[in-house]
Amino acid sequence: MHVVVTGGAGFIGAALTNELTARGAKTTVIDDLSHACVDLVDPAATVRTASVASRRAVEAAFPAHVDCVIHAAAMTSVAACERLPDESSAVNVLGARNVIEASVASGCRRLVFLSSGGAIYGDRVTQATEASTPRPLGLYGKQKLKSERAMLNADLPCAIVRLSNVYGPPQVHYGQGVVPALIAATNARAPFTVNGTGRQTRDFVYVDDAVAAILDVMDRGAGHVWNVCSGASTSVLDLLRTFEAVVDRPVPFTFGALHRWDVDFSKMSNAKAKNILGWHPNISLSTGLKRCIEYAVPPPPPPQKKRP
Repeated sequence: MHVVVTGGAGFIGAALTNELTARGAKTTVIDDLSHACVDLVDPAATVRTASVASRRAVEAAFPAHVDCVIHAAAMTSVAACERLPDESSAVNVLGARNVIEASVASGCRRLVFLSSGGAIYGDRVTQATEASTPRPLGLYGKQKLKSERAMLNADLPCAIVRLSNVYGPPQVHYGQGVVPALIAATNARAPFTVNGTGRQTRDFVYVDDAVAAILDVMDRGAGHVWNVCSGASTSVLDLLRTFEAVVDRPVPFTFGALHRWDVDFSKMSNAKAKNILGWHPNISLSTGLKRCIEYAVPPPPPPQKKRP
């Protein structure tokens, strides 16, 4: 099988690329390398530098005779999307269309689009299912929703994966989000900034669990929308308490302003993926945080031998 992973040198994309090559797939990465952890990509994968915002660059980078395309490339910073609406639209909306056209031209048999459940569903008091009406608050969610519709109207089978807050070790150095910010503040011995009241909730799913779900969708989920999440809502303050339990010490924090595009309560259901695909998350939040912390701290140097 030949799989193209756009954004395959990013946090989630690199994890996907490495798992695909481990399973024996021929894998081509298309990435602009602007926010990449390319050093973590398996050398067995072919890396081609191109921005999905450029139709010509995507066409030139796309190999022929592709079996599947996983479109993970995106401008994922919600704040950056608000600050740079034209640039983010070029990557997140026009980029999706460019990838669709290149996929069809390559003879691709199926397409998987990585979307955002937290951004698309908006505030939720009850768990959002795949049938819930989208209510995006910010530009990032609106752009993802536009791209979802384009994908589902493409001339090839497509699956939509709505991810919750994916976290994992490489994100500490190569990504963004509340978990890297928490670890960075702790390592710098600086107070962690909690935006808003800290009672706002997120669904944290470990990257290995997310990758397993995405590949299950690639194999058996064409034509459907899938929530990939833990199914548990965790407040930022509860995340902080779990982190403190893992490091076995209190973590100082301060309160900051909540952005107007920030979701207060993110709740998602993973029942569809569990019941149909047989997928379920395996890594608990405390275990995942422990792995992130261990990854962030370099191992001590080996002891030097004493001279005789």
